[in-house]
Amino acid sequence: MNGTPDHIRHLYASFIMGKTDVERFRMGFEMADFGPRVVEQSIKQQHPDWSAGELKAAVFERIYRTDFSAEEMARIKASFLESYNRK
Repeated sequence: MNGTPDHIRHLYASFIMGKTDVERFRMGFEMADFGPRVVEQSIKQQHPDWSAGELKAAVFERIYRTDFSAEEMARIKASFLESYNRK
């Protein structure tokens, strides 16, 4: 579903293409970083008392929950907890 009018899409495309390659590259990385930060803030609101390791493990699980088996996910989350608890 796309509710954006064509003239707005073209305006936005012109804006983006008016940027240099470096500016577009940076914008891409900023957008890729934004999603996990939103997820992290959501989890923090629900669980303000969680440790950094618990938080990182939960963010990873929410983003990649369909990419790993339950066993792999448990092992990865344990690794986050172990890594952050050592610090």
